[in-house]
Amino acid sequence: MRSRVIGADDERNFVGAVFAALLIGAALFLASCGNTGQAPEPTPPQWVLNPPGTVSNAGSMEMSATMNGVYPGRRDRLEVLVRVLDPQGAPVFGQSVVFQADREGAEFTPKPPAETSLAQAGYPAGISLTDTNGMASVVLRAPVEPGRMAVTAVAIGLRLSGLIFIEVFPNGFFPSEGGKITVVPASIEVTQPMPGFELNFVIVGGVPFDAPQPPYLLTTASSGIGTAELVFEGLFPAFIRYTLTGSGSGTHTFAVVDSEGHSFTASVKAEHNPLQLTPPTSAIQAGGQEIFVVNGGLPPYDCSASTGTLSPQEVANEGGRTTYTAPAVVEAATVNIVCVDGAGQTAAATVTVSPPAPTPVPTGTPVPTPTPGAPVVVPASQTMTLGQGRIFAISGGAAPFAVTANGGTVSPSTIPNAGGTFVYTAIIAGSFTSFVSAKNGVVASFTTINQAPTPTPAP
Repeated sequence: MRSRVIGADDERNFVGAVFAALLIGAALFLASCGNTGQAPEPTPPQWVLNPPGTVSNAGSMEMSATMNGVYPGRRDRLEVLVRVLDPQGAPVFGQSVVFQADREGAEFTPKPPAETSLAQAGYPAGISLTDTNGMASVVLRAPVEPGRMAVTAVAIGLRLSGLIFIEVFPNGFFPSEGGKITVVPASIEVTQPMPGFELNFVIVGGVPFDAPQPPYLLTTASSGIGTAELVFEGLFPAFIRYTLTGSGSGTHTFAVVDSEGHSFTASVKAEHNPLQLTPPTSAIQAGGQEIFVVNGGLPPYDCSASTGTLSPQEVANEGGRTTYTAPAVVEAATVNIVCVDGAGQTAAATVTVSPPAPTPVPTGTPVPTPTPGAPVVVPASQTMTLGQGRIFAISGGAAPFAVTANGGTVSPSTIPNAGGTFVYTAIIAGSFTSFVSAKNGVVASFTTINQAPTPTPAP
């Protein structure tokens, strides 16, 4: 394979072709987004990465933008970053990367030497060398005119290029009206937050209080879902660290106030998935058992029964089980099973307990020992939800017994004595017939209807 050194003309032609292609891609991208001819509404910064038109034919190039400082009068500067990797994914060291923006009035630091070949003469440009991590960076100052600006990067030696779009607002890269105080983002929503989970908000603009006071004040900083804390280490921007309690659902709205009394409200909304206890209803005999499954909410769960026993009473994880054992009642009873999660949500189920069957009165004539007949499975049929387990008992027949499950699993699969029990757990939706084989070869059966869980309606 032949190779040749790329000269200045080659570089100029390559960079020009790449820049032209990327600008065409930028124009198509903007056209697809629509353009009303009006200035953009104040919103958090939107830096669109890897749009159509990015070139990668000798490795890869990753582009991004970040802001190291946001403080009054300096919202117009951010850092544009490029990471250059070879085809094997290793960083490329000492590679020269040329940056250009498609908007007059933008400014890069550091600037390239005057003799550097540029794709578009007259457009602002910057240059940087990649470090040992393959990273190159420049500082970009925003132009005066707001709108969406395309920024390209070209690694000439590797014939790689990339493109990102950066939104420019009237006051720089962050929206702000007349320098008034702003919090970015204005709101955050979280689902299933764990205790101690942290969020960060950046404070932009306003007129800070003079030292040694904190630059801003926070009002309504605490609620049942979390606490907002002002963090300032002597250099702007100040930011807000919000720590969630992990318990409770709702919206916490707090405000940031500057020295002139201007304020900006921000909010955090925390939600937890609904707590569910299945099955919601059950019917068993006195002394019988039922297995309940806990889902949703915030584990761990604390469960209790109005009568009888639950084991365990604390379920550690979502999808965990607890077994209810009914008391030996003589009259029918309704039992309430209640589980409470870490966020204070509750879920309940009811168990109807029927009295035991009457014991036959013995006669004076000894009853001969019967020959074992066919075993009987109690109950003969059962309806359950996928993942749910139900207890079956074997009456009569010649022990031991072997259980063969269809549509689910059983535990244990071998029952040593008549009167023994096993748990059938549904895993496949449908109607199934399973079998119990006695020692003498006689077979009994039982049926299950395995249903998929009912979807929880959207709130």
